[in-house]
Amino acid sequence: ESIALKSAFSAFSPQVALDFHEYRPFRKDFVKMGVMGVSSAYDVMFLYSGNLNVPKELRQFTQTMFVHPTMDKLALQGLTSHDYVTSDVEKGELNFNQGSNNARSSATNYALQDVVSSLIEVRGVGIGRTSFKRRVFTGYSIAMSYLEIAAENIESVKVMTSHKEVSEPIAVKSAKDRYRGNLSFIDLEKVEKVELEVNIVDAWTSRATLSRARARGYLLNSSLAWLVPKIKAYGLRIDTLKANQTFQVESFTVITNNRAAEKNENMYLQEVKTNAETSTISFSAGTLWISMNQRGSNVLIELLEPEALNSFVSFGVLPVKVGDTLPIYRILE
Repeated sequence: ESIALKSAFSAFSPQVALDFHEYRPFRKDFVKMGVMGVSSAYDVMFLYSGNLNVPKELRQFTQTMFVHPTMDKLALQGLTSHDYVTSDVEKGELNFNQGSNNARSSATNYALQDVVSSLIEVRGVGIGRTSFKRRVFTGYSIAMSYLEIAAENIESVKVMTSHKEVSEPIAVKSAKDRYRGNLSFIDLEKVEKVELEVNIVDAWTSRATLSRARARGYLLNSSLAWLVPKIKAYGLRIDTLKANQTFQVESFTVITNNRAAEKNENMYLQEVKTNAETSTISFSAGTLWISMNQRGSNVLIELLEPEALNSFVSFGVLPVKVGDTLPIYRILE
């Protein structure tokens, strides 16, 4: 199902993509906030990518050209909005995660494919049909705003979502900044809106903790041909070597592997550390070759760099053990 949906998305090859959801305004984490707990006060929240492998210009363009003007339009209609936040408890402390850089989120997944992308969370889960017309109108207003902005700025959108060769290092792993900030809630005892100071973990201020030089492309041993449908689902072009060729490549040897004891989405997740070595290797005809010089190629960073959070290795699609040299090679020149 996932491959069918992704293939359809890639075949259409959009410049702008929206993913609509509803969110639960009252969470179990909110019970101890205030005397009787609180509820989120926002009609809608916008999730747009903070992933460092999404070009900075595209991230800023999405925010300034689409998100902020749409928020302004909603305010004129009496609707409240905010960047997407969700709560969790870490070591007994309540945190609010703002934004996302995780490639499992459609907002980041689409953006890695050079698309202006937002995931829209409308206030609604768990409140039945309360404010149903308001919720529908909120979604409709956002859809119309994005369509109008895209139509009025189509040439800028096309330029921003075209592939551009870049030389900046890639971010294999990253960390988010933490700070204190204010969010709006509805106090369930007072039945009024309140501003509360909370811990915010912000994906929009991510920084790389593991970076590498950007590869010109990736070589995959022909034994990995079974991965081809998964990669092609992203609309990426995969070639094969027509004859034996020698390349200077970077290869990975697994030095540690923290494999999960229980399955996640039917997979055993693996957190690996690798040793990268540069060497000259002869590759046989039929070796898979995927160029980074194509639209949407930034998603390859998330799929093929072994330490990336959602790579084929990290997600357990490609099981490995300590001492293995991965059948994935990076070409730097």
